[in-house]
Amino acid sequence: MTLRIGVSLLAFALPACAGAEQSGPGNGGVASFPGEGSEGGGDSSAGGGSTGITTDPGADSGSSGVGDTTTGGDPPDLDAGTWSFENVSMTPVMGFHPRRAVATGGREIVAWAEGAQGDFSTLNIHAATHDGSGWTSIRLTDYEGVQNTFPFMVAAPTPVLAWTGRRMVGDDDDVFIAVAEANGWSAIRNVSDALEPAIEARADLRPALAANADGALAIAYLSAGITDAGVDPTPEVFVSEFTLAADPTKRFALVNSTTTTCNDIAGAAAPSGVFHFVLLCVQGGASVLLQATNRSGEWTTDALSGLGTAILSPSMAPSNTGVHLTWVQRKPCGADSCYEVFHAATTDEVFGTPVAVTDQANLDERKPTVGVDPWGRVLVAHQAAVDGAVGLYLSVSDDGGATFTSHGRISPGGTADDYQTPTSIGFDEDGAPSFALEVLAAGSDPLNVDIYVARFVAD
Repeated sequence: MTLRIGVSLLAFALPACAGAEQSGPGNGGVASFPGEGSEGGGDSSAGGGSTGITTDPGADSGSSGVGDTTTGGDPPDLDAGTWSFENVSMTPVMGFHPRRAVATGGREIVAWAEGAQGDFSTLNIHAATHDGSGWTSIRLTDYEGVQNTFPFMVAAPTPVLAWTGRRMVGDDDDVFIAVAEANGWSAIRNVSDALEPAIEARADLRPALAANADGALAIAYLSAGITDAGVDPTPEVFVSEFTLAADPTKRFALVNSTTTTCNDIAGAAAPSGVFHFVLLCVQGGASVLLQATNRSGEWTTDALSGLGTAILSPSMAPSNTGVHLTWVQRKPCGADSCYEVFHAATTDEVFGTPVAVTDQANLDERKPTVGVDPWGRVLVAHQAAVDGAVGLYLSVSDDGGATFTSHGRISPGGTADDYQTPTSIGFDEDGAPSFALEVLAAGSDPLNVDIYVARFVAD
């Protein structure tokens, strides 16, 4: 049942360069929670790219999929080539949270949330398909005065897109999915509302998907009760398993919301088919990452060890041997402090010791995304602000994530535009990487953020 409510919910997401989110007007906004440490929806992705891109079914499109091991030959030299950037959305308004996946046959799909010009109360989900020669985009949702946002996509064996939203003003927030089919998209399905008490209004937010090679899916999301006083600031976290043929029939709680407040989720499936979700939470006033899996046949949640403080932006991706995780956390930088990127991996057990991906005291790294290429190299792309402008940087590990080498800035120099929020690393048939991102046009009024795809082109 969809319950109509009169509470004013929250939130219009600012571009990533702002480093935060703020509430927006109207009772169609998506709820958020006081004290959030998240920079945006966590990714855990399957890749995309141009036609011919390989991707792992267990990945989500916020981060990357693993490449096909049959590529053969030598890996591309990432220092001998250029990065091209192509505009996917091409609209004069703001786009957010890009996600990407590839359908059977190499059809590339990018999805994002986009505002309406002059109307900050409206966000809709858009999707664009690359047919080998250009992009064609549509609105998957077309509602006024409400916000549909935080898309999350996996290549299942066919791409599945999830998001948070409402159909009309006064609804509560639910989690929806749609499936990319050969000739378009399936009907939109609400996968959270039927699992809630019929008389209770809830804000179901920030979904994360994982899919295994058998086509089984799991979806985790935040869920907070809504009363006349507003949205409960201590949301629960639920997970459900389902298939494309049938919606979820059960949900399982992953945390005790009386002691743990979560605000971001990433997810991926291991080669064994086991689902992994990593939750960004606060316990006792400190940031923690919690790992939830169904490895034992039941859902269990445990804290990851060896972490620092002030954690943000978890991102996950599968490989042929396990699952990779990146995040940012604050560390001392001389007399000050800054954010650096960290990595850990698992072969389907608990994650190993965190390894620093970046160590640049002059940069403030944010929003990493991770992918594993056909040769097992771990690629991490992230944004960093230098002299007021945000650019994208790449680090690569040749030893499975034990050590990383910086490949420097890969976004264009000499521009005041912000290149930010990289997601969904994927690899083409030659193993060349690509990913989705946002580009904030400097000086645009009204503010304009376009969705782009970046591709490495070897010399």
